[in-house]
Amino acid sequence: VLLTWEAANYVPALYQGRRLATPGSSIAVSAELVRDGKLQDIRQATFTWYLDRELYKKGVGVKEISFLAKKSYGNAYSVRVVVQSGKDEVEAASRIVISRPELVLAHPYTSGFLRAGGEASFRALPYFFNVSSLGDMRIFWSVNDERKATLGGDETFLLSPGAFRGKFSVSAVAKG
Repeated sequence: VLLTWEAANYVPALYQGRRLATPGSSIAVSAELVRDGKLQDIRQATFTWYLDRELYKKGVGVKEISFLAKKSYGNAYSVRVVVQSGKDEVEAASRIVISRPELVLAHPYTSGFLRAGGEASFRALPYFFNVSSLGDMRIFWSVNDERKATLGGDETFLLSPGAFRGKFSVSAVAKG
């Protein structure tokens, strides 16, 4: 049995990895039966699903379940499925760890230095927040721990020329 899962949450468009489960996200788990490298027709198979060792769902052709992640980050769900097809019975299990949403700040200043008097551009890239689009988020930008902007649906923050001299720090917090 091939068991796969994915959470339904926001990631940037170029992200190609698995959407990790975070508190409050909906998690879809599906099962496929593979024999000799080929997918089998399991529409008539009986599926028995367990979530954290408790019976979650049972039925013919129920090859997918979904549930809401109610656990906090660092905890995990145990998912197990037993598939009975004719006289054959096979099973698979997976552990789904609950992660934290992440906000990555991106900028083109690899050396850490900006050209004097130039405009500085920073991007906030939110991963695994429980929103359907960037427009559903608020990003709070700060420079040297002083709030400078609150942007909804815009991931780019521009720091005006001459706004700061010497060292400065830029940070952002996302809520969605």
